[in-house]
Parts: sequence; C-alpha cells; structure tokens
Amino acid sequence: EISKGLDEELLEGSIRQIEFRLREISDSGHFPYNLILAERCFRSWLYGGDPLAYLAFEKNLSFIRQKKAEGCGFFADKTKELLIDNRHCLVTVVKASSEMGKKLENQTNEQAAILSRNFTETDIKKYHNLTLQLMEEQKKPNTIEALATLPKLAKSDLPAKNIEVPAVKTTIATAPAYLHRIFTSGISYIDIGFDCTTIPFDLLPYLPLYLHWASRCGAAGLSFEAMSKKIGMSTGGIYGSLLCETSATADAALVFKYFLHGKALTGRIDEMTDIVSELFASPDFTNADQLNDILFEIRNDLNSSIISSGHSFAATNAASLISLSKYLDELLDGITQLRFLDGLVKNFNADNIIEKIKSIHAILINKSRCMISITADDPESIVPIIEPLIESLAPNNAPKVAIPFTKRSIAVHGIEVNSSVNFVAKAMHCDCFTPEDLGHFLVLSKNLSTGYLWNKIRVEGGAYGGMAFVSGGHSVFSCASYRDPNLISTLRHFETGLKTIASGVSPDAVDQSIIATIGNIDSPRTPHKKGFGETVALICGRTPDFRRKVREAILNSKPKNLSEKAQRLLNTGESAIAIIGSSAAFDKARDEGLEIIQEPLIPNDHEQY
Repeated sequence: EISKGLDEELLEGSIRQIEFRLREISDSGHFPYNLILAERCFRSWLYGGDPLAYLAFEKNLSFIRQKKAEGCGFFADKTKELLIDNRHCLVTVVKASSEMGKKLENQTNEQAAILSRNFTETDIKKYHNLTLQLMEEQKKPNTIEALATLPKLAKSDLPAKNIEVPAVKTTIATAPAYLHRIFTSGISYIDIGFDCTTIPFDLLPYLPLYLHWASRCGAAGLSFEAMSKKIGMSTGGIYGSLLCETSATADAALVFKYFLHGKALTGRIDEMTDIVSELFASPDFTNADQLNDILFEIRNDLNSSIISSGHSFAATNAASLISLSKYLDELLDGITQLRFLDGLVKNFNADNIIEKIKSIHAILINKSRCMISITADDPESIVPIIEPLIESLAPNNAPKVAIPFTKRSIAVHGIEVNSSVNFVAKAMHCDCFTPEDLGHFLVLSKNLSTGYLWNKIRVEGGAYGGMAFVSGGHSVFSCASYRDPNLISTLRHFETGLKTIASGVSPDAVDQSIIATIGNIDSPRTPHKKGFGETVALICGRTPDFRRKVREAILNSKPKNLSEKAQRLLNTGESAIAIIGSSAAFDKARDEGLEIIQEPLIPNDHEQY
C-alpha cells in the first residue's frame, strides 16, 4: 500500500484526530487530566529535557501540517522506516482453552503438594503454627499510636458546598435542552437523547445492538467504511449510550433514554451536525456482514468482561430481582444480555435482526420525545447550528409501554464460569430517595468498603476486594467481593458487617468515611462529564437543592445515622444474592449447607463459540 501512495484523505483525518486528542481535556478513563499532563512533563524532564516539550504541541502540529502540504512522501517514508522495515518486533499468540479453568482450580493444591512433599511432621507443625500466627496478626487492629502516624484530612478541611456546574434550561425546536458553559479547550459536546419507554418489550434486548450499529452504519448513500472516514475527518467520535435510572422525584419514575453523543472542534460542529442528521434520517441497516461483525464484537466484549468485572455483573444480576431499573440494566448490559447475544450469534438470522433494528429506529428517533445537552465554551452559539437537525425529526407520540417486571425472591443464584476465584454479591432494597437517606447510605457504604469488608474479605480472606455501594439512581444497596477465594464466609461477612455497624461505630470512623465520601463526590471530572452529568442529574430529579441536602447529610452524619441505616438493611425483606464462580466452589458451598440454583454462564447448547 505504501508503494501506491498514502490516501490523502485518511492522512488528513489522522492528523485531525491527533489534534483533537491533544486538545481534549480527557481523563482517558483512568486518571485526572492534570495527572496526565504531569506524566507528559516527566517523559522529557526525567532525562534532562524541557518539561514543557510534550505540552507545547502547536509547534509540532505546525510541522506536521507543513509536511502534509508538501505531499504524503514524508509520512510514507517514515511508515516504511519505523514500521515496515523495523525488525524489532514481537508476535504474541493467546489461545483459548476450555481446560484452563479446571487447571486453575487445582493449581493451588498441586503447588502446595509439591512444596510440602519432603516435609517432616516437625515441618508441618512449624508452618501450620506460622500460618495461624500470621492469621492472628492480620486480625489485630492497628494500634492508636500507629494510626496517629498517618497523615489524614479532618472534616473541617472539606468544602461545605458542592462544585456548581452551570446549566441553562431552554428549548431547541420545542425539545428541552440544557446548555453548559464550561471551558472545553475549543471542543463542543452534543448529546441528543430519546425516550426508550415507548419501545415494545420484545424489542428491548436488541437495543444495545442498535446502539452500536446506529453510530457505525452507512448513511445517506455512503457505505459504512466511507461514513467512518467522514466521521473521523470531522469529529472526535460519535457513539451511543443508555441511561436507566429511577428518578429521585416523589413518583420514583423510570428514566430510560438512549443518547447519541458527538464531539468535535467547535469550528467543525456544523460538519458533525450534518453527519448526525444523515445517521438519523437515512441509516443503512442492510449490511448483513457488518451486522454479523458487530454482533460478534459486542458479544465477545461482554463475555470477556465477566471475569475482569465479575463483581459488577454479580451485583447487577442480584439487584435485577428487586429493582426495575436494575432489571433493565441486567437485560441490556448484564449476563441476560450476554446470553441473548450469544443466541443471536448461534442462530444468526440477518433479516429478522435487521427488521428489529429498523423498528427500534423508527420508534426511537423522533422530535416528540427528544432532548439535548450541549457542553461548550459558548453553547448558545451552537443552538442555531443544531436547531435544523431537531426540526427535521418527525414527531411520534407513541404511548409508553409497560415493562413486565415483578420483584422475585429466589435462593442463591450461582452462575458457573471457568475461574479459580469467585465474585459474590448481595443486593438489598433501600428507600434512599430522600437526600438525607441517600447521604447516610453513601457514608455507610464507604464505611463498610474501607472498614469491615476491607479487613475481613480482602486482608484476612485473601480476595482482591470487598466493597459496598449505593447509587442515587437505584433503590438498591449492594455488597460485593472481587476475585474472592471464599464464598460462604463472604456472605456471612456481608451480614456481620452490617450488624457490627448497627451495634455501634466510632465517631472517628464515621468522620473518615465522610471524608472519603466527599472525595468521591468532588473527584475531578472532564468538561463533558461535568456538563452531561449535570443534565442527567437534572432529568433524574437530583436538583442542585437535592444534592446540597445530600452533601449536608453526609457532612453531618453521626454514628447513630449509620447504625439506623445498617439496621434497616438487616430488616429488609427484599434482598437477593448472585455468585459468579466455579463448579467446585458451588459444590463446596452446598456441602456446607448453602442452597444454590446453579446454571452455566452460557446455556449448554451455546457453550462452544
């Protein structure tokens, strides 16, 4: 390809993408932006160079632009030199194995047998006593003197007020809109949302597939390859997401929306708007090969996430039995969705799936149930650009569709995977829609996560993590463990942890939990997360006044507040348990008296991919 010459349009698109990434204030999903900038400084500074060399990118961009103006020869030569002719390379092959899970289950016992095969009775007693001694040391709390040596914040160090995000509510072509004037380094973010409550229930499982395809399909007579190139030339990306929460309003209404997100340099926002208009007006949902590729991709991505995020999947699966919003989360992004996608892969029927996707698009994309969020340096200037797009949408006043959800109570739900560790979760119903209740539950979850569950499940139990969490968007309080060698003892710790707090907790421990909770609330966010996050909070009924009261409840939390909330959870009659783990772990738990309804992650007729 290099010998034929580089595609000038693709090269221009690549340069634009680089410029966008350099300008965007992004956390890369892991670190605050200021730490990312610091890391860039260290790249040269550590070796005696100019610490600002990697921050001052304008000069380098100008150099690249100059070379591009001279043609593609410079870039073709560099590609040949640094990639094609570069022999410093390594090929790594990873092969899937259906036997590895069983091997991992027996690995610890086999290694122990090898290490101890020459032990005498004296050696066995010696190491047994050492193990008991270590376990006792782990259980000992730190002394007051040792804890006093650790630097820590005090409650008085915490800001009394929330960080305010500017929001102006208006309308764009009769659709409600939220404008957020925030410094974005010359990038504009547009989020267009549509109500999903009008989609028939039998179509809902196809919604995640629609979400992925709708921003990657061909449109306006262009193939999906040409459309992808066009998106790369003009934007920093277009993608979809789903929002499913329970409103904090008195009626606890379901907030269920599909959002199409787009971002672009402000000077190219009109180009991005034209692209979005084409995706809405004339998407090409006829390419069966692309459909098959996307289906495999999202099925495999979801499947590979089970082990890396098993605690989240287990918690969602458990909560889906007692909460409508979590039921939809499970249906659309949980193990239930994985099984649905796997069934589509095994029994691929392109015509049937395409018909479903087209039906969703026809119902979903309409002006009647549309809303917009804009985050930019000057969001008001973008309104006239996006208004024709919203005006062009057809109205659709279809009625809301009832979702057949009923709270259920079952024995422990065991989901079998090939793994040497478990992911244990228990979900409990909690009414946390008053700001005071939510604030106290947030502090309680932090106290459990950094206190009892940390010590018992992680430090003593050997799991990678033990945690509790609650959200303002769901009426569920959850406890979970991550990569946990135990099962029954972890379930006991979930209950014992709550009982311990219900019987009393020290004021100092509560204060430290308050500090950690406020730290989460005030954690750095990117401009888009600030703007879109504010929009989500407002449409879910979490007004600035509501959040002010939540913060006040957190800052004023007392031991009795946590004890009352812990006792409320212990008394709840609505709870569910889900465990993702191995067959051997479930067999052992049954031998110890735990009743488990066990099923494979993927149904038997879908086990082989």
